[in-house]
Amino acid sequence: MSDRRPASAAAGFTLIEVLVAMSVLLIGMTGIITLFSTGLGLERRGSLAVDAAVALEDVMPEVRRQIEERLGEDGGVDAVDLPRNPIPGWVGLDYLARARRMPESNNPSAWMLEVRVIPRGVPEDQGLSYGYLPARFGRTYETLVREAEQEKLTTNRAGQTGRREPR
Repeated sequence: MSDRRPASAAAGFTLIEVLVAMSVLLIGMTGIITLFSTGLGLERRGSLAVDAAVALEDVMPEVRRQIEERLGEDGGVDAVDLPRNPIPGWVGLDYLARARRMPESNNPSAWMLEVRVIPRGVPEDQGLSYGYLPARFGRTYETLVREAEQEKLTTNRAGQTGRREPR
């Protein structure tokens, strides 16, 4: 009188089927976790590249000033290396710079400049660099003209005792 049927061999899953299903699920989950991890790493690297490019624009006047200052001390050098320094206004970013005279150039103001932006706690060789770029240092024609114009303005201001009314 009972509606119970005897258990047949086809009902349920075998241990092997469960193990295979769990293995497939495990492989799929590992792939998804790897994709997330890789995506986060790429996002961090991209964000760092954008921050480094903006920070590079901020630090370039200081780099130029320091290199020209060192060239003024000893104009006969063929290379100038600036040590690793923090970038002002950027938490966690440092920079270092290297300037080399442009090879086989007769122009003494022609240089190749590399500025490397480095996150703190990262070795210098793993920082972001845009390679060596051409630059001009020293007293170029443009610098001489700018200095002459500045001197002319200073002389004119010093010579004026007061403003005269136009007639």
